[in-house]
Amino acid sequence: MNRLKFKLNQSLKVGDYSIPYDPELTYQKNQIAGSAIRKESKLRSFIKTVLYPVYSLRNYLLVDGFVERKIGKLIKKYIRDNTVFLEVGCGNMSLRRFLLRNLCYNAIDISLSEFILKRVLREGERINIALCSAIRISLDSSTVSLIVSTEVLEHIPVIDKALSDIYRVLKPEGILIVSIPNNYCYKYHKKGPHSEHVNIGLFMSLKNT
Repeated sequence: MNRLKFKLNQSLKVGDYSIPYDPELTYQKNQIAGSAIRKESKLRSFIKTVLYPVYSLRNYLLVDGFVERKIGKLIKKYIRDNTVFLEVGCGNMSLRRFLLRNLCYNAIDISLSEFILKRVLREGERINIALCSAIRISLDSSTVSLIVSTEVLEHIPVIDKALSDIYRVLKPEGILIVSIPNNYCYKYHKKGPHSEHVNIGLFMSLKNT
């Protein structure tokens, strides 16, 4: 199943599950220490359970569905039966649906919703999640053949460290699929810079390479 072994000795409990956890997590600008798993009240969790299908459909059609579909096509293009997959900055983990059923969905993030985790972890052994930073990926070098990171790099202040560690864990001739926002588009021109985007020049840098 190509399940990765995260080199972490500590874990956080989410229901009946244990999530490997790096206690030296480097939190980003919009987060506070201790927020690695965002918990919610029973009432809020119930409301989200009822409304989640509508919320997901709304996001897919009107928010980030376009990016997800484009990334999904690229995953399907490069995925193989022996692919070792890793998503860096997994968020709601929706990209797992593009993987072949025999492959493990390995993923990391620095902060995840308890509500989302409980929903996804029900899928069993094919789900392998860890809480660690892109600048400190808790994996051996040259272990991953396909890495995906969507709308994440713009949030990382020390982008060079993140790219260096992503390169470290990627196998020779491995593939990296990345999406980033265009911070020079009309929306940001009218509304002003996104408060959580610390790498606003990243789009131009990658475009010119």
